[in-house]
Amino acid sequence: MGTSKLICMISHPTIAPENITENLKLKPYLTQKFGSFIVTPKGNKPGGKYKVSKWAYSIEVVDSEKLNNYLCELVEKISREKLFIDKIIDEKGEVNLIFSIAGVDNLGFNISAGVLEKIAKMKINIGFEFFSC
Repeated sequence: MGTSKLICMISHPTIAPENITENLKLKPYLTQKFGSFIVTPKGNKPGGKYKVSKWAYSIEVVDSEKLNNYLCELVEKISREKLFIDKIIDEKGEVNLIFSIAGVDNLGFNISAGVLEKIAKMKINIGFEFFSC
């Protein structure tokens, strides 16, 4: 089985990624600041500037049968700063929770109604990525 993750990806027209880190108190694995020069993961600079700011945090999924538990944990962390999330959304930003699942032939899981309600109230999107290994 490959590495699977639950990712919180935030994009915003202009906010500084460090502002997101400060408010959510989570250490990101990705930050891109609006107006900064594009830099690839290998450090190359292909030209151009980022059109929006992006920030991403991830949790490694060790047990795919407990995806709902991982989601609950992440939603709890984010919901503590609901006013900040509301501000991101109100300012034309976007918050996505992405299940990035690798190397799983068979997978089934449920998301509890309570978690779905919290996600909906915060206007957070849910996405799925499945990769074969």
